[in-house]
Amino acid sequence: MHPEPDSLKRVPLFATLPDEERDRVAAGFEVGEHDAGARIVHEGSPGYGFFALDEGEVRIEHDGNEVGRLGPGDVFGELALLGDGRRHADVVAVTDVRVLSMFGTHFREMQTSMPSVEAGLERLADDRLARPPASDQPA
Repeated sequence: MHPEPDSLKRVPLFATLPDEERDRVAAGFEVGEHDAGARIVHEGSPGYGFFALDEGEVRIEHDGNEVGRLGPGDVFGELALLGDGRRHADVVAVTDVRVLSMFGTHFREMQTSMPSVEAGLERLADDRLARPPASDQPA
C-alpha cells in the first residue's frame, strides 16, 4: 500500500514539491507498521531503504546509547544510501509507529529526477554528520 500523496506534505523534505512530483514520491513508498520496541534499522547492517516517519516516535541509538528521537515528518536512512552503504545507528520504535519505506531503486530515481529533494537530502546528511556523537544521527 502506498501513502496518500498529501500525507507527504507533513514531511519537510517533500512539503514544497509540486503535486505531480509528490505523487511520484508517494508511489515509491510502501506503508509499514511496527509495534513499540521493534528495531526498524540495525546499526552496521547494509542500508537499502530510506524512511519517513508518518506516525509515532522512534529512538536513535549509536553504540547502544540513545542519541536522539524522531517524530512524524522526520526521515532516516539517507546516510547509508548517500554514504558507505552501512547503517550508522539503530532506530527503535518508542511507540507504535507507521513508517513509509522506500527502497534503493526508487530512492535513486527520486534523487536523480528531483534536484530539490537531492539538495535537501545532502543538507540533511551534512548536518547529521557534522553533529557531535551525542546528538541525533539517524541511520
